Amino acid sequence: MEKYEETGSRHLSTKTVDFLLTNSGSLEVLYKKNQLLCKFVKKQYIPLSPQPSSSEIVRMKRYYSVSATNSNFKRRVSWFENIPGQSDISHIKIFEYLGQWPGNSIHGNSKNTAQPYKRTTVPQKQVIEEGVRNGKKPIQIIGNVNKIDPENPIDIKVIRNAKYNFDKKQKPNHSSQQNTADDIQILISQLQSNDFIQSIVANNDNKPPNIICYSEEQMLDLKSCMQNGSIIGIDRTFNLGACYVTCMVYQNPKLLRKGQDVSPVLLGPVFLHWDGSYATYCTFLSKIRASLGFNIDCEKIIFGTDEETALINAIKTTFPNSEHILCVRHLQENAQRNLLKQNVPEKTRNSIVQKLFSKTGLLSAEDRVFYLEREQEILDEFASSCGSYLSEKLLPILKSKVFEPRLKHKQIPLLWKNNNCESMNSKFKILGDWRVSKLPQLVELIREVHDNQLLDIRGALHGRGNFELAESFQHLSIFHSAWLAMTNEQRAKSFVKFVKYQNQCKFQSSGDDLLTIPTTNKIAKKPGQIKRVRTAKTRTIPNKKPKLQGDC
Repeated sequence: MEKYEETGSRHLSTKTVDFLLTNSGSLEVLYKKNQLLCKFVKKQYIPLSPQPSSSEIVRMKRYYSVSATNSNFKRRVSWFENIPGQSDISHIKIFEYLGQWPGNSIHGNSKNTAQPYKRTTVPQKQVIEEGVRNGKKPIQIIGNVNKIDPENPIDIKVIRNAKYNFDKKQKPNHSSQQNTADDIQILISQLQSNDFIQSIVANNDNKPPNIICYSEEQMLDLKSCMQNGSIIGIDRTFNLGACYVTCMVYQNPKLLRKGQDVSPVLLGPVFLHWDGSYATYCTFLSKIRASLGFNIDCEKIIFGTDEETALINAIKTTFPNSEHILCVRHLQENAQRNLLKQNVPEKTRNSIVQKLFSKTGLLSAEDRVFYLEREQEILDEFASSCGSYLSEKLLPILKSKVFEPRLKHKQIPLLWKNNNCESMNSKFKILGDWRVSKLPQLVELIREVHDNQLLDIRGALHGRGNFELAESFQHLSIFHSAWLAMTNEQRAKSFVKFVKYQNQCKFQSSGDDLLTIPTTNKIAKKPGQIKRVRTAKTRTIPNKKPKLQGDC
């Protein structure tokens, strides 16, 4: 019996009632006292003699629930577990309701979200309990749970709570690694059936084939976020498997994490490769560029990376006119290493780093004039102790790859760091239990992250999962009951509509970049005016006096 299909928290109770079927066909209620079945006669319990067998008893069970929101709304579910001479009819149940349904409500313990409380179904609970018993982590379990009912993705906190309350520490067994050639052969055999594996590209330089993974839905969302100004972070990950893993990550401004005022970090296309050469990165980025379409505006795209020269050059080749910024954290670490190589004293190194990378340092300047003034002060103070590195290497790259892009694109934060890529890399390693994975398992692991985020994006449209729609996109939301009534084609159409939707609000900045306002019309026209401004005249209806009879 499905007891958890309704939204809302409830107070629960159950009751079992036994009946004795008499020869006349009537039912007598039985009571169990001291392990004996009894009749209640004249305020006394009288044991039956002889005691009837279980096959002679009609057993009915009842399940009572009272709404925690409104105690006047009650539900009773009744079904028969046993009827002598009848086949099993326990699947037939009677639902009775008393009172008026109070509507969807949030859980009484909820503090950070206004989403209505949805009970976890019995099949979902069974998968959660099995995963927790096997020592799996919540991020590993949620993928299997959401496969049971893709239209009702659950909050990962449900799994975390179950794991917290479970007092076992058994860990899953890991199989030994296979030959890499066997692993690649398995992936080649899946190329036609697995829509997540988009391309397996052979190499001519005595290296195994490279693998490119993404889905069409994922690419639609990435393209929309690119045009909305999201920063596309790219970074290479190590120690996941036999190959390197380079992934794109981005934030979707249309979504928020449930209970938080921050857009979620989403996984983009993933590249499994064997070296970090310019030609290798061009193979990956050229495939992405072709999938995005010829009509994409590269000037709106912002890429963020560390100082990996081959990757930066590949971005310039495949996405000309796009903006490129560097991670401030990597720049700071590289600056400290280079200053150390030049034997700059520790006190001077710390002072330089403070004046360049702190929140009140050079990179926090609000305009070019202020920036140039601070830059000259730093050169006057430290140029003699740092040689040409400060003036010819570090300061030019800070200006061209950090400061100037921030003035041009207002959505770039003050000190941008490639933390989103690091976060996604950490998620991969947690899913793999910090162990080296075989290539097929690594692809499945990445696919699991991809599937879960698509389920959460879809769930945000009808109020389920870990994401919710941002305030300016609430008009695209769909009632959960309406979503369940849709066909798969209608759901896909709603998803594509949401992904492709572009916020029409545009902005314009003053010449000195100190003020940014929404774009206004050049001329304030009268409502309904269709004539050109120069020819539009203000007309007054003449006040004509009515003619009287007899007037000539």
